[in-house]
Amino acid sequence: MAMAMARTNPLRHMLFHILLVVQLFRGAHGSGGSGAYARHSPEDLYKMWKHGLRHNHPIRNTHKPTRTHQRIVHNHHADRLPGWLGEATRQTNADVGSAAGNAVSSSFAQAADAALSSSTARRTRPTLTLTPTPTERLEETNSGPIQAWPTWDGWPKFPTRTSLLLDGKWRFVFVGNVPFGAPLDALKPPTRVEAATAGEDVSVPSVFDNTPPGVRARRGVAWYIADVPVPAGRAVLLHFHACAFYCRIFVDGVPHAQNKVGGYSGFWVAVNAASSRHGRRRIAVLSDNRYSAVKAPTHTGGDFYMHGGLHRSVIAHILAPDTSVAIRRTEVSVANLDERTVVIRVTLAAFPIGGRLPETASLRVQFSNGDLVTFPTAEVVQMKGSDALGYTSIIATLPKDASGNLAKLWSPKNPQLQTLTLQLMESAQSNRILDAALVRFGMRTVSVLPATQGDVPRIALNGEAIKLVGFNRHTSTPESGSAMTRDEHQRDIELLLGAGANFVRGAHYPQDPRFLDLCDERGILVWEETLGPSVEVSHLKDEYFMKYQLAQAEAMVAESFNHPSVIIFAYYNEGPSDREESRAGYTRMSRFLHRRDPTRLVTYASSKGNADRFLDTVDIISLNNYPGWYHGFGPHGYGPNFVKRYWTRQVALAQRLGKPLLISEAGAGAIHEWKNNRSDVKWGQAYQARVVKATASVACENSAFSGVALWQFADIKANDISTNAGCGCVEMANGQRDCAHVKTGNCTRGFARPKGENNKGVVDFWRRPKVAYEAAKSVFRTCR
Repeated sequence: MAMAMARTNPLRHMLFHILLVVQLFRGAHGSGGSGAYARHSPEDLYKMWKHGLRHNHPIRNTHKPTRTHQRIVHNHHADRLPGWLGEATRQTNADVGSAAGNAVSSSFAQAADAALSSSTARRTRPTLTLTPTPTERLEETNSGPIQAWPTWDGWPKFPTRTSLLLDGKWRFVFVGNVPFGAPLDALKPPTRVEAATAGEDVSVPSVFDNTPPGVRARRGVAWYIADVPVPAGRAVLLHFHACAFYCRIFVDGVPHAQNKVGGYSGFWVAVNAASSRHGRRRIAVLSDNRYSAVKAPTHTGGDFYMHGGLHRSVIAHILAPDTSVAIRRTEVSVANLDERTVVIRVTLAAFPIGGRLPETASLRVQFSNGDLVTFPTAEVVQMKGSDALGYTSIIATLPKDASGNLAKLWSPKNPQLQTLTLQLMESAQSNRILDAALVRFGMRTVSVLPATQGDVPRIALNGEAIKLVGFNRHTSTPESGSAMTRDEHQRDIELLLGAGANFVRGAHYPQDPRFLDLCDERGILVWEETLGPSVEVSHLKDEYFMKYQLAQAEAMVAESFNHPSVIIFAYYNEGPSDREESRAGYTRMSRFLHRRDPTRLVTYASSKGNADRFLDTVDIISLNNYPGWYHGFGPHGYGPNFVKRYWTRQVALAQRLGKPLLISEAGAGAIHEWKNNRSDVKWGQAYQARVVKATASVACENSAFSGVALWQFADIKANDISTNAGCGCVEMANGQRDCAHVKTGNCTRGFARPKGENNKGVVDFWRRPKVAYEAAKSVFRTCR
């Protein structure tokens, strides 16, 4: 009935939203007892909002919840909730304080978490916790049907394993604002009965905080739960492409791992075989999308909305029976491009967990068109601090084709990919395969060409100078948030190529492997960086932060190693590189990335220009600035002319330091609906197009520049601060908006965002091209 009212006239539309607010108040505060709570839960209201979005009901930005406006269940409401929820909230403060310091991996982290736990317990009342008994967890794990999961068909592949793609239906339970410290550490997965009572089915990958720009989303703790068919006696390797922000992984109710590295980083979880005859393992993932210096230290903020949830794919690799050693990772790097020689580094893991690896390994390798070659006694080097992990390295040469030609190189114009099959044998004399991996890679090198005739050095691919032209791109859409589908990634790829781009800066975090697969296949070069915009001096001097920042860098390199499209690794977007106190933090990251992967170039995006102190530690000078927008604005010719003069002046910095020069951010904003303005005003599409064309032109026409990444490809949802900036309208579905009331009076200066968006995209949030898209295309198509 309410939905029908909303579709008729403005008055009824207003009444519809009044009804939503009333029901939200009643549902969140338990009015009318548990029955009212069940009929109008916040999850139900969220579904109603999603229904309105799909049917083009305009949702005005009239109600902006504050950070503390969460669905928190307080003690004095416990008697009004369904039984298991109410019981969970009737804990005493003493109960909460007794669980301090649980489940933290390192002594440093233990000390930090314990300190936070004790202070938090004194300040806050306990909230909802789910604490099933071990017996309940065992009983509910062994009941009910189990869904069929599709087979993983991505890269890498593992022929001897059963690899299941866990993208599909998971049970979801939103818990709320659980206090950090002991209450969060003590949280256990809900039982099947509890999940059925309080949860709903959702599709993974997904986020649980996707609201329109300008509307604050919920932050708190949530559970994702799924059953996976695993025969008795089979160990499992779970591969999470990402989980945001902080995540903890349970298998059959037992905690197995936690991820503090960052919400955009991939990670693996090893699970020993179980003797259960029921043939299933229950995976429960705790996801917390709140900012925390202890639980999510790398989430330091940034000018974009960071979503929470299980927002990238999950794969379950079920190992063969009686597996004692498994392949954890295979990395292929070019040793000699002319001879087509590669180094193959194989990381091995012992099973069961806690076992010990052998001193040598017998390996067989086979390239796309080659013969099987055996390496009978490759030495296994134990990794520092672990008997269960080790690696071995071998050198091999790609075979020539039937005509005697060398294997083809990978490049944007001809993105030829190679495959390698690796078999781990029981012994040199045995034909029994313990494990096998099939990886994809490309033969290419990236380097720096020395300067000639007073010019500056240039970035080179396969020994030849290349001009990188493209955009910064966020992983974000209105419908999916950061959990973009493969089709959405594919649509972006087509738009990028359509604009003549050969380069993408993945801002500001490690990229989705599915997107990198597409870049490999279509020949788009990628800059990948760690999460860490808004990094400050205090972060870089904090050993706890640096521990996880370096761990994030390791995860980024490991996940992307075999992607030939990735040619640059970076960190600390617009960090404090003008402050001498930051030197150790910058130097450590540079050294780590250079040593971990010497085949790629290293940089960071600097906004400090000539005041930057650490450009000597990187391979590329990468500069962020917005001439013609934040300074030098002028709609009648001054702006674009100023753009060219500004960037031309930066060449002297590259000449002085003797390094390649790259424009890593530059551009201007425009509201999509402001296309036909009579005057060339700020936020109009015409002015944005002029600035974009001027920026692209100077980078393409001046041989001193190795390239440009315009800011940005698509409009994005802005961060929480910008959402409350007091300007803008809210998006509607299918690209339609009522933007008659867009307010820019408070948005012409500073970093406020009309419509709750960063509007500097050459396409809008819904991927509708602006005039600037064609302006960039007119330059990029002729720039090589």
